[in-house]
Amino acid sequence: MTSPTSSPAQAEPSCVDAAALMRWGRATESVEVVVLACHDASPAPGPHGTAVVRWPGCLDEQALGLVPQLLADGVRSLRLRWCPTHGPTPSSLPVWRQVLGELLETEPAAGRSLRHGPVLRAEAAPLPRRALVGARLDGVLDLALDEQARLIQSLRLLYAQDRIDDPSAALAELPAAGRVLTASDCTLCAACTWACPHGALEMADADSGLRGLVQDLAACRGCQACVGACPVDALHAGVTVSLAQAWQAEVTVLAADRPRTCRRCGARYSQEVGSLAAHDVTRPATASLAPAPGGQDEDSGLCPLCQVRERSPFLTELPPEAERALPPSVLAAIRRSRGLS
Repeated sequence: MTSPTSSPAQAEPSCVDAAALMRWGRATESVEVVVLACHDASPAPGPHGTAVVRWPGCLDEQALGLVPQLLADGVRSLRLRWCPTHGPTPSSLPVWRQVLGELLETEPAAGRSLRHGPVLRAEAAPLPRRALVGARLDGVLDLALDEQARLIQSLRLLYAQDRIDDPSAALAELPAAGRVLTASDCTLCAACTWACPHGALEMADADSGLRGLVQDLAACRGCQACVGACPVDALHAGVTVSLAQAWQAEVTVLAADRPRTCRRCGARYSQEVGSLAAHDVTRPATASLAPAPGGQDEDSGLCPLCQVRERSPFLTELPPEAERALPPSVLAAIRRSRGLS
């Protein structure tokens, strides 16, 4: 297999429009088997009912991600045709072989056939004639989705049809596009939910009165627009989301609290709802937004500033917001000047 740097035919993955390929397949009812071929592999056509799709370069991760989409959208089986040297293969190939099993094969030796199937270039799929006359090209997958969402949809369909086993364990080895977020000192202002172009963040209200910020790991695309939009720098992008997490549609709680109204000044404030374990982003939030064991469910009805004023009328005690915002050196100097430990 030729290396990406040595083959002039190697193209960027974005030049292949997977949706256009599937539209062509929907209009070609005689095709039951698809052969994905490296650009430097033999261009020989397959037998009748088999379409050979020549990839712009060596078969890569995008090509393998297209396999379950084609299978879910009507192709009976899919085969791979490698370059003559058959050098290094995509790292995800063993995973897809495990997930798809017999649905993904290496093409056998070519035999003689009086009738041949079509051969086309992946980056230049022809526009179906039926589409030119306005005919509907019915299919199973939603071609308006992006590639990751369409990939997850295709796996769900194959699983529902009992064509594959539960792929959760195998998909844990493959990365998705998103990033797992963490939150610290989140004020639940919801600015990040407005900034996210993919709808991966939303505010959730529970019957218990808790309000939380949750992240849909399957919807996240890792653009980090939310991180840049946070006015208090509370959000941080962590590890990459795995395809297993996207497949399982995991939702994580980034922050949660119980909004209250101060009975003295009328300001809105948030009551802490337990230990840090309540905000552990590794735990799915599918159950409910609930206080962690040991969390406080009652308070004085006063916002933090009014609590400080009640304890220290002359404000010898610093408000908690000031303690969090001030640099340690300034905070230490103020404490010394007020005789605080």
